Amino acid sequence: MSKTEAKDNIGTNEDLYKAAENGDIESQYSLATLYYEGKETEKNLEKAFYWYQKAAENGFERAQYNLARLYENGEGTEKNLEKAFYWYQKAAEMEILEHNIILQHCIKKGKIHTKLFIGIRK
Repeated sequence: MSKTEAKDNIGTNEDLYKAAENGDIESQYSLATLYYEGKETEKNLEKAFYWYQKAAENGFERAQYNLARLYENGEGTEKNLEKAFYWYQKAAEMEILEHNIILQHCIKKGKIHTKLFIGIRK
């Protein structure tokens, strides 16, 4: 997705977009959430995915968790349980209790294949 495509329809959030584009991870996360929820802009799951991914790659744990959910559910991207597991694990490594619980839930429900758990930290 190009920068122009990621920017359109953000209305009054020009400053938020500029901060996100300049690498501010909280702005990236906030912009993703606006697109995901359709607040102050048209709901756009592809753009939400783009900005959650940017924030997740920069270490923002809530974005890592949300990115995992998008991969798990195929929202804004193709469903990919291996990538979902990777991002759930990254969020869990940040010692976020809720993410550890969700990761364990995915394991128990068989949502993520057990072969992916080789090397998981306990």
